[in-house]
Amino acid sequence: ATGLPVIAGPTEATAIGNILLQAQVAGVVGSPADMVRTVTDSFLLKRYEPRDALGEDLYEKFVALKRSQGQ
Repeated sequence: ATGLPVIAGPTEATAIGNILLQAQVAGVVGSPADMVRTVTDSFLLKRYEPRDALGEDLYEKFVALKRSQGQ
């Protein structure tokens, strides 16, 4: 809907984040940038490209809904 690509990470992101924070406290991983690099190097990420027709259709529905609510 925004026209921007979306990169989706692993499905178990909560557990992975927990493990990475524990690794940071233990001194195994440094900065947040190191954590991001660890995830991108370790897991398959899925990139979704925007599709004009879908985004425009959803935006039109959003605008119509806002109008019907008087906003």
